[in-house]
Amino acid sequence: MLICPECLSENDDKHEYCQTCGSKLKNEYSIIKNKFKGINILAVFIGTVIWIVLFIEIAAPHLINTNANIVITASTLIIIQIISSAVAGYIEKSGYKNTAINGGILAFIPTLITGFYRDLNITIILFLIFLISGIIGGIIGGLLENKLK
Repeated sequence: MLICPECLSENDDKHEYCQTCGSKLKNEYSIIKNKFKGINILAVFIGTVIWIVLFIEIAAPHLINTNANIVITASTLIIIQIISSAVAGYIEKSGYKNTAINGGILAFIPTLITGFYRDLNITIILFLIFLISGIIGGIIGGLLENKLK
C-alpha cells in the first residue's frame, strides 16, 4: 500500500499515480528526501566545528599522551560531544526527534577523528558512546531552545 504524498490517500502498489488526486506516487527524490528528513546541515556543520575546536584545545593532548588516564580522556570526549550536539540541537528548533537525530549524526565525525588514535575495538565503543551522548546532547539543546523561547 502506498500513501500519496499530496492527499495522503491509500493506493495499491501497482499504481504509479494516485487514484484520488493524480499525483505521482513513486518519486525517488522524495523517497531520498524523506530518509534524510530532520537533518539540518547547518546545525550539524556548526556542531562539528565546535567539536573540532574543543577537541583540538582540550582532548587532543590527552589522546596523544599514551600515559593519559583513559577515563579522564573518555569523559572529556563525552562532554565535548554533549556540548557540540546540544548546540546542533539548539539550532535545529524543530522537535526533539530532529534534535536527537542531528546530535546523533555528530557521532560520526568524532569517531573518525579519534579512530586515528585508537584501535578498532575502542573506536566501535567510542562510536556507541558518541552516538548516545550526541542524542542526549541534541535533546538537551532542544530543551534549552524551548525554555529560552
